[in-house]
Amino acid sequence: MSSETSYFNPVAFVLSRVSFVLTHVVVALWLLFISNDPFDWKITATLDSKQLRPGEVCQTFNASNALNNILIFLVWWGSHSILARSSFKRLVGLEHHPLDRPLFAIVAPFAWFISFHFWKPVSNCEAWDITNVSIPVLLVSGTVFTLGTFQVLALLYMLPDHVFGTQKHKYPPGHQLPPPKLITDFPYSIVRHPAAAGFLWMYWAIPAYTTNHLFLASLWTIFIVAGTHFEESGLRGATGEFKESYEKYANRIKAFHPSIWSVKRIFGLVDDEFAKLK
Repeated sequence: MSSETSYFNPVAFVLSRVSFVLTHVVVALWLLFISNDPFDWKITATLDSKQLRPGEVCQTFNASNALNNILIFLVWWGSHSILARSSFKRLVGLEHHPLDRPLFAIVAPFAWFISFHFWKPVSNCEAWDITNVSIPVLLVSGTVFTLGTFQVLALLYMLPDHVFGTQKHKYPPGHQLPPPKLITDFPYSIVRHPAAAGFLWMYWAIPAYTTNHLFLASLWTIFIVAGTHFEESGLRGATGEFKESYEKYANRIKAFHPSIWSVKRIFGLVDDEFAKLK
C-alpha cells in the first residue's frame, strides 16, 4: 500500500476542515463590520463610527486610531506573508510537512478577524447606511460586490486543497509531491489572482467612500498589489517556478480584472491555449 493511502495525520485533517468552517464564520462577521452592523448586534467593530459628531466638532482623521489599524492590519499581512515563505517553512520544519498548508489556513481567519474586530474608525464625521443608498447605485455596487464574492468563494469550493490543504493529511513528512502544475482553469481563467481580485472588487464596490472606507480599502489595495507582485516574481521569468508557461498565461489573463480574451474564452470564442500548459 502506498504512503498516500496508508498515512493519516489527524491534526492536518482537523485543521484543514476547521479552517474551512472558520473562514465562513469570519466572512459573516466581516460583512457585519463593513456594513456598519445594520442590525445593531454589536458582535464586532464597525467600519464607521457609531457615535458621529457634528461637523464643527467631529474629528476628520484620528492619527492614533490610524496607527492602531495599521498595526492590527500588519498582524494579517505579517502572518499571511511569513507563513507562505519557503525559507520560514524550512526554518520551522514545515517544508514538505502535512501541517504546512493546514496551519497557514487555520491562522488566516484568526488574523483576518483581528484586523477588523479591533478596528478603530479614523473619523467620526460620517457613516454610510445601506438603507440610504439609491437603488441604481445599490444595483451596480451590489453586482460588482457579488462578482467579487463569487470569485473568492469559487476558489474556496473548487480548490479546497489549494487553499486549506484538505488532502495534506494523506502525505507523511518529507513526502515529495509531484511538481505543482500551473492552474489555468476557473477561477484562474478569469484573473490570475481570484481571491485578491475578489477582495479588491468588494472593497471598492462598497458604496460608502467615507474616510474610514477609503483608509481600509487603501490598506488592502497596498497589501494585494505588493503581495501579488512579490508572489509573481517567484512564478515567472527564467528563474520562476513556471518560467515561460506563466509568461504566456500572464500575457492573456490580467491580474485583477478580466481581459477581453478571458471573456471570449468563457463563451468558447477562442481556442484554449493553456491546455498544453497543464
